[in-house]
Amino acid sequence: MDKPSVALMLVVVLGVGAQWIAHRLRLPSILLLLLFGLAAGAGAHKLFGQPALNPDGLVGRDVVFGIVSIFVAIVLFDGGLSLRFREFRRVGRAVIQLMTIAVVVAWVGGTAAAYYIAGLTFANSVMMGAILVVTGPTVIIPLLRQVRPSANVASVLKWEGIVNDPVGAILAVLVFEAILTGDFFNPSWHLVVDLLATFGVGAVLGAVGAAVMIVCLRRYWIPDAVETSVILMIVGATFVASNLIKEESGLLAVTIMGIAVANQKWAEVSRIIEFKEHLASLLVAILFIVLASRVTLDDLSQLDWNSVWFVVALIVVVRPLTVLLSTFGTRLNWRERAFVAWMAPRGVVAAAVMSLFALRLSTSADSDVPAEVTAEAGRLVPIMFLVILGTILVYGLSAIPLSKALGVATTNRTGVLIVSAGAFARAIGKALAARKVDVLLIDTNLSDVRAARMDGLRAWHGDVLSQQRSEQLETPSIGRALILTPNDQVNALIAIHLTSEFGRREVYRVRLGSRPASEGGEAEERLDEGRLLFDEEAGFHTLNRRLREGWTIKSTKLTEEFDMGQLHEHYKGKAIVLAVVRKDGKIAFNTADAPLEPEIGQTVIALVDDRKAGEIPGASGEAAQPAAS
Repeated sequence: MDKPSVALMLVVVLGVGAQWIAHRLRLPSILLLLLFGLAAGAGAHKLFGQPALNPDGLVGRDVVFGIVSIFVAIVLFDGGLSLRFREFRRVGRAVIQLMTIAVVVAWVGGTAAAYYIAGLTFANSVMMGAILVVTGPTVIIPLLRQVRPSANVASVLKWEGIVNDPVGAILAVLVFEAILTGDFFNPSWHLVVDLLATFGVGAVLGAVGAAVMIVCLRRYWIPDAVETSVILMIVGATFVASNLIKEESGLLAVTIMGIAVANQKWAEVSRIIEFKEHLASLLVAILFIVLASRVTLDDLSQLDWNSVWFVVALIVVVRPLTVLLSTFGTRLNWRERAFVAWMAPRGVVAAAVMSLFALRLSTSADSDVPAEVTAEAGRLVPIMFLVILGTILVYGLSAIPLSKALGVATTNRTGVLIVSAGAFARAIGKALAARKVDVLLIDTNLSDVRAARMDGLRAWHGDVLSQQRSEQLETPSIGRALILTPNDQVNALIAIHLTSEFGRREVYRVRLGSRPASEGGEAEERLDEGRLLFDEEAGFHTLNRRLREGWTIKSTKLTEEFDMGQLHEHYKGKAIVLAVVRKDGKIAFNTADAPLEPEIGQTVIALVDDRKAGEIPGASGEAAQPAAS
C-alpha cells in the first residue's frame, strides 16, 4: 500500500479512534484529538526522527490550506445551524449580555493578555483576542452532561458557546482581513470601507446560498439519496464564490447561511441537522488530527512560561471579569455567576481559525504586513493549542467538584425520560407526573407528541439519538430513561446510546412480548441494551392492548389492612406492577432482573382492570387514565 493512502487512513483512524475512546471514558473528545494529533506529529518526530503524519509533505501546504479552509467553512456552517432565534429568546437577559458586553470585554481582555503577557505583537494580539471570544460548545455540552448544573447555568453556558462561536470567527476574519490589507497599521476610512465590503459580500452570498438551499428543499428538487452531497456542494460553492468576490468573506457567508437556514420556516431542515451531526463530527476529527500533527518541535520550542501565564490569565482574570461585568443585573445568583465564570473551554473553531490564519500569515508575501507579524506566525498555533489543552484540563477536572461546592449541580436526578409518546407512554407518564416526577416524553410521531402535550405532559418532537436533543433540551433533573417504542432493535440501540448518559442501572426498555429464558430470550440479553421492564407477560403489545380494553394505571398505598396479596385479590389477579414509590419517596421500576416485592407503607403503581373491582377499602388510589391511542 502506498504511503499517501496509509497517511490518509491514519488520520481517520486517529480521529475516529480518539472520539470513540473519549466517549467510552467520558472525556471531551477534543482533548484526545489534540493529544493524538500531537503524538502523530511532534511526538513521533521526537521518538523516531520523523513524524508519523506530515500533511504538508503528503499533499503540499497549499492543498492543506485548501482542505482546512473548506473544513472550517463546514464547521462554521454547522455552528450557524445551531442558532435558533426562537429558543435563544427564551434564555433571557444573561445570554444577550454574554453576546454583547462579554464579547467586547473578552476581546479587550484577551488582547491585553496576549500583548502584555504572551508578548505578541499588537496586531496578532488583537486577532488572538478576537478568536478567544469563542467557547467551544463541542466541549461544553459533554461537560454539562456530566455536571448536570441548574437549568439557568446550563442554558447560559450552552447558548453562549453556540452563539459566540460564529461571532468570534467573524471578528477574527475582520481583523485578519485588516492585517493582510495593511490598513490595520494605518487606520483610515479605507479600512472601514473594506471591512464593510467584506461583511456585505459575506452577508449577501450567505443569504443567496441559504435561499438556494431553501428553495431546493422546499420544492423537493434534491433526491434523498444525494441530499447530503448537494448540501455540501452548496456550502462549498457559497464559500468559494464569496472568497472570489471578496477575499476572506467566505467564512462570514457560510456562517450567515447556516443561521438563515436554521431559522426559516419554509423548508424542513431536520435532514440537514442529521447531516451536521454525522458529517461535521467526522470533519472535526480529521481537522483536529491534521492541524495538531502540523505542530512541529520547533513550534513547541517557542512555548515558554509567558505562554503558560497567558493561559492562567485567561482562566483566572479575563473570564471571571468578563462574566462579572456581562451578567450584572441578571437573574443569575452569585453561585451561578461564579460557576459560569469558571467555564470557558476552547474548542475546534478556535484551533481551526488560528491555524488557518497562521498558515496564511506564514506564506504571505504582502509587503503591507510588517515582518514581525509574519515572523510571529509560528507562535500562534502552539499558543492556541496550549490554551485549548489548558482550559479543557482545568475546567474538565474542576467542573464537577466546583458545581457541588457552589450548590449549582442538580443532585436530585429523579426525573424520567420516556422514549415514546404512545398510549402506554402517556399513561405511565401521567402516573409519574402525579407523583411530582419530572417527566419528558420524546417521539418522532408528531401526533403522539401533540396528544402528550394535550395531556399536560412535557413532550419533544424529535429523535432521541439526535445531537439536537442535547443542544435544545434542558434536562438536568432527569436521571433515567424508559424506552417504550414498538421496535425491539430500535429499543436496544437507544438503550446502548443512553447508557453512556444515565448508566446501565438507570436505562430500562420494554420487551415486545414474552420470551422465556428457556427459549434463549432473556439469557441472550446484553447488559448495555437496557434492563427489561415488568414481568415476562407485560410486553409492549400486551400493555397497549390492556389499555384499549379499559385497564388504567393506578397508584395505591399499601397498608396493614390492604397489602399486596389483597391488591391482587381485589383486581382478581388482573394487576401488572409497573413501579413502587418507596417510603423515602424514591421510585423503583419493576424489572425482570430485580422483580419488586412491594411492602406495607409503599405505593404501588400498577396497570389494573378496575372496571368491576370497585373502590379499594381503606386505601388511597390515584388513577392515571390512558389517553386515546
